[in-house]
Amino acid sequence: MASVEAPTIHLPQPAREAAPPAPYVPPALELRDVLPEERRQAWELQLEAFNLSEGGPHPHPGHGEELKVAVREGRVVSCLTLLHADVWMSGVRLPMGGVRHVATHPEEQGKGYASALLRATLQDLRGRGIPLSMLFPFSFRYYRKFGYELGGNHCHFWCRPNCIPAYEERRSVRRAEPEDVPALACFYAARALHSACSMARDEARWAAVRSTPGLQVAVHGEGEVDGFAVTAEERDAYGGRVLRVLDLAAGSRTAWRALLGHLSQFNGESVEWLASAADLSESGLLRTPAPLREGFKPRGIATVRPMFQARVVDVAAALQARLPTLGTAHCRLALRVRDELIPENATPLAIEAGAAGAVLVPARPADPTLDLDIQLFSQLYCGYLSPAEAVSQGLATASGPEATELAERLFPAGEPFISELDRF
Repeated sequence: MASVEAPTIHLPQPAREAAPPAPYVPPALELRDVLPEERRQAWELQLEAFNLSEGGPHPHPGHGEELKVAVREGRVVSCLTLLHADVWMSGVRLPMGGVRHVATHPEEQGKGYASALLRATLQDLRGRGIPLSMLFPFSFRYYRKFGYELGGNHCHFWCRPNCIPAYEERRSVRRAEPEDVPALACFYAARALHSACSMARDEARWAAVRSTPGLQVAVHGEGEVDGFAVTAEERDAYGGRVLRVLDLAAGSRTAWRALLGHLSQFNGESVEWLASAADLSESGLLRTPAPLREGFKPRGIATVRPMFQARVVDVAAALQARLPTLGTAHCRLALRVRDELIPENATPLAIEAGAAGAVLVPARPADPTLDLDIQLFSQLYCGYLSPAEAVSQGLATASGPEATELAERLFPAGEPFISELDRF
């Protein structure tokens, strides 16, 4: 009897669930030095952002620079220039990392690329043992979140040339010659040694300034220079001739009269000088004895404006550099610095000074203590703000009057200033 094959029954299979899509992983952001083939991309970002000329950015006071980039998918999305220079701070010469020309591609702005690049740059500076960073910001608020704070002001002084006294001593002012370079460097260094904050300027820098097209360097003194003026002529919005005083310094009343008399001979609309308050006062321009000419316009206009921001990158290294200048007075002060970006700076340290000098040691709970954030510490370090002023405003906390008094002795306020010639 033949067998009968059972019919095949096909049951419906449950539908398979679609596999979940793989999570999106954004391309890694590379933060590093620029490659040769990327240099043009980065330069075009800076060119557009800062309206620079194709000839390149203006000269700077440093001895070297690096181009840092943020790269995503082979494209430069953000960049900055890191300048290497030295600064004088209360008798100490320190290496400094200057930040300039921070630019981000217009289509990539608001994504945190510049912020990431700045944080990486600060960590890089710390790793190299560079304790300080400075910049001239487009926005003080923006850079404050990276630990930078206002480090100094300048006075913008404007006047007509005929409001400057035509002192007879002007006849002794002459054009700087190559053989004047060592004397210029020596005179400038003597002044910088006693400043709260100023850029270092050696013979090589002075030689470059003297030979830069468009700059005029005038000196007073034979053999030993006791005053100089660095100027450049520009045009104002109406085509009038303007003499910009990029730097002016004198070591005597005679030198001040000579250099001011030299400026009085300018045949143009105005003279403009970005000066420190101390130099502007010492020059005598605020009490000018030039003949009074009746009219509605003022004899001069002085406006105080913010200048640069500073940021201590390595608190321990910055304090260590200042120890030789603290003298032999017996004292001990602990510092507790809060730094969200560089936590290593939060280690409590104490300055202990005695007959054998000053040393940096771990802080003790019983030490007189000053507690502040990195922005305030940076201001104290460069002499912009005194500890007593900071405590009085509630910006810093002292464990008691003794701590405030000790901090005043260790961090005296000064007048940090960087001339227009040295801005970057």
